[in-house]
Amino acid sequence: MVVAVFIYLFFALAVFLVMRMRRDFIFILPLFNVLADISFSYFEGFSAGSILRAVVLAIFLLMFWDQLIKVDILKSLYLFFLYISLLLLFSGEFLMSLKTVVQVILSMSMFIVGYRYITNYVRYQKLLNNLTWVILAGLLATVVGYIFDIGKTLEYTANINHEGNEEYIGLLGSGSLYGPALALALLPLITKSSEEKILQRLLWIFSAVLYIFIILNVRRTVILIPITGLVVFMIFTKGHTLILRYMLFSALLIMLLAPVYRPLLEKRFEVRAESGRFEKGFLKSELRYKENIILLQEVKEFKEPLAILFGIGNNIFAEHVNNGKIVRRMYHSDSAKLVYGTGLFGFALYLVIYGQMLYLILKIPRVKILNEYRTGALVVWIISLIVSFNGSITLVTFRSLSFLLIGTFLGMANAVYKSHGAVLAVTKR
Repeated sequence: MVVAVFIYLFFALAVFLVMRMRRDFIFILPLFNVLADISFSYFEGFSAGSILRAVVLAIFLLMFWDQLIKVDILKSLYLFFLYISLLLLFSGEFLMSLKTVVQVILSMSMFIVGYRYITNYVRYQKLLNNLTWVILAGLLATVVGYIFDIGKTLEYTANINHEGNEEYIGLLGSGSLYGPALALALLPLITKSSEEKILQRLLWIFSAVLYIFIILNVRRTVILIPITGLVVFMIFTKGHTLILRYMLFSALLIMLLAPVYRPLLEKRFEVRAESGRFEKGFLKSELRYKENIILLQEVKEFKEPLAILFGIGNNIFAEHVNNGKIVRRMYHSDSAKLVYGTGLFGFALYLVIYGQMLYLILKIPRVKILNEYRTGALVVWIISLIVSFNGSITLVTFRSLSFLLIGTFLGMANAVYKSHGAVLAVTKR
């Protein structure tokens, strides 16, 4: 009861802040989403936490209404929104479908917000600086959960086939750590925005500790997010000696702390091994793999053309629900969820959005002054695409942050190019 009161007060404060700060709420939006995820340790499903977060995000987006209705950038995004909204009307599980459709629209709309609003270096630097709080909040929420045995449990230890006790992994579950993990992937840019060397080093230390907790979740996708980002920065950024130095420092710290966390990590690897996840050929028995194979077979058979082409009759984003009750495992991968819920047309439209974003990224001229924005956008785009294979369409924190950042990097590149176009045309990289 006390926890619920604090959670409601948190959302009330968020509503107050978004009304007071208006568009500047964008700078604390990533932190707000991470803190909102903590509430799902106590509320589940179609809960008050889900509704209140949607209210806050909707109010925030209304502050950009004049920008959102212009429809002159990434038009495929608007077409996708219109399409899934129409499919919602055909859903027999309207409330469950509505929840996810709203989540998808709210999170993906952040692309437009970032593109339109973060168009000068002061705002850009402020947004990056505030990602530090995402890392610190992720670390604090996880540490508190471990110390007091509260929050989310490791799903493999909650399995009925597991003989031991359930193990807590902090106030943020594995899915909720995707946002902080994305911030870790952007550490080269975040630390660059701070001129204080001591603060840079402290942030890398805190980040290394957070990454240890991410490893302890033994979830491949979230573990790969920071690695992917840092590798892409190494490939596409010149003069990356400092990045390499900090990476080696963090790796050394993680190794030095190994005696502290190794017993728990080995225990959790054993739990995963019990479920056969390290056996040869396990991938073919992976449910995410099987769900896509099953859907591919249905597409080949083409028995229900309307459902296959347009998802009609398949209760968009509510494939696991019947008469308001969960009757089976939901589809986890974005591809399966989209093909089943929106049909081949919806899935193709979704791919077009990613294709157009990549086109806009690659269109950024290869000049030094724009390289940071080009590389940053590419990092987030690659990570977002990789996570989609595992399933991310319902992860509001991760999706909001990834689309916000891609829009931000593209918006900054566009603004700089417009103001320095003549100079950039003759500038070598």
